Amino acid sequence: MGALFSQSSSSPTSLSNFNGDRDSVCHSYSTGSFDSLGNKSEIWIDVVEGRIHKVSNWDKGVLSGKMYIFRSSGCLHSELMFRNGKLNGDAKFYSSSGVLLAIYNYHNNLLSEFKFHIIDPESPPYQKTFLPEW
Repeated sequence: MGALFSQSSSSPTSLSNFNGDRDSVCHSYSTGSFDSLGNKSEIWIDVVEGRIHKVSNWDKGVLSGKMYIFRSSGCLHSELMFRNGKLNGDAKFYSSSGVLLAIYNYHNNLLSEFKFHIIDPESPPYQKTFLPEW
């Protein structure tokens, strides 16, 4: 997965191999693999308005592993960890300029710990009931 990302001092983490000219890309679609039973498997990429919106990992039709969600600018918005289709592990949230704003730990879709949080207008809510959209 790391080979898809590029990092430079002038731009936040993005999927440089995929985010091209908006006019030359279909507006919205998903692409990925299916297993022999027709379930989503391996890496799926969701494109919205010609830009990568989400990269997710699937195992037998269930979210499993990391999911990356991007802003329309191509900058990383959040990095979520899934196990058995539920949010399990650290969820990292980034500002539009690529600054890490928060790390929340989840267990079965429930927020269990605030590991790190910067007070900023772009920060996720500092509430035990917060569940990010994916």
